[in-house]
Amino acid sequence: MTKILNSDRYSRIVNDPMVIENCRSSLDRCGFLLIVGTSAQVYPARYFIQMAKLNDKPVLSINLEPSDPELADY
Repeated sequence: MTKILNSDRYSRIVNDPMVIENCRSSLDRCGFLLIVGTSAQVYPARYFIQMAKLNDKPVLSINLEPSDPELADY
């Protein structure tokens, strides 16, 4: 069964401080950051990319459109 994530639910998830902290903690432990299907122009997606770059983690972006070379390494 596929669940659809509506905008209200998405907003609650991405604005939940615990979710943000879990993501931040995971970034500390990861070897690289994989970003799929985002333009990286909005937060929190852009924030996580910036955090990875600040911590010398490579960023791999898979997207239909070319990624900003300032944000993605691959």
